[in-house]
Amino acid sequence: MKEFILDLFLTIKGIGAASGLIYQDSKIYVISDNSNYLYEYSVENQSLKKELLIADSPGENIKKSEKKDFESISSDGKDLYVFGSGSTAKRNIAVRYSPSSAKTDPVDFSEIFNNLQNTYAVDQDNFNIEGACFADHSILLFNRGNGPQNQNGIFSISTTEDTTSFTPIELPKIQNVASGFTDAVRVEHKIYFLATAEDVASNYLDGEVKGTLIGRMDFETKKIEFTQVISETHKFEGLTVYKEDNEKISFLLCEDSDSDTDESHIYKLTLPK
Repeated sequence: MKEFILDLFLTIKGIGAASGLIYQDSKIYVISDNSNYLYEYSVENQSLKKELLIADSPGENIKKSEKKDFESISSDGKDLYVFGSGSTAKRNIAVRYSPSSAKTDPVDFSEIFNNLQNTYAVDQDNFNIEGACFADHSILLFNRGNGPQNQNGIFSISTTEDTTSFTPIELPKIQNVASGFTDAVRVEHKIYFLATAEDVASNYLDGEVKGTLIGRMDFETKKIEFTQVISETHKFEGLTVYKEDNEKISFLLCEDSDSDTDESHIYKLTLPK
């Protein structure tokens, strides 16, 4: 069992249904699965601003059947990349965002997502991208296995060649309910990830939350090195590195409470290395 410390770090008013976050340059960038905005919170100034990700589609608290379902955010070291989950045909948008210029570049990922589903037999009912991180020459997309087949796995899309791959990953249950990826972040030669258990076999419907675990896998082999349940009540959906030293590493986590509240709780999780 890994020792850990989980504390409430801060509460940001004005953001609901937080689904992913990135900590960069003393700012926390947050996405919401029912909003078309990227939120930028300054930790130093305790101020919040937002940028529209899709120019002709403003909206917050968008109803479930119409939302873009932005579930994952990652950085290539310069720009931020936001991905829709692909769990329905309306959720296939990806957006590149430049913090320096505030420029957005939406891209339709329908063809890419359809090819991944068809090539690796992960059909629409089981396809649900909830985490993303960059490798040296590829993008890793983490499929949440909350569909009927519990197909947790990692899609790899080459950024230099026309190649893809899929690595199935078996995750432990929480309170006897299957868990599924909700986010991941690369830290040197390791991948840290979150997985949440909800008592419903659907990539569309919400179920009773049974908890969240954190885990670590080897970047090259994708072999899981440890998992640790960090809550049996919270549904954590976002993971980003906050601070690290030779002995420990701290992450920031965001929680999706599946409610209509317009505030988001950001937690700090500290683990030994």
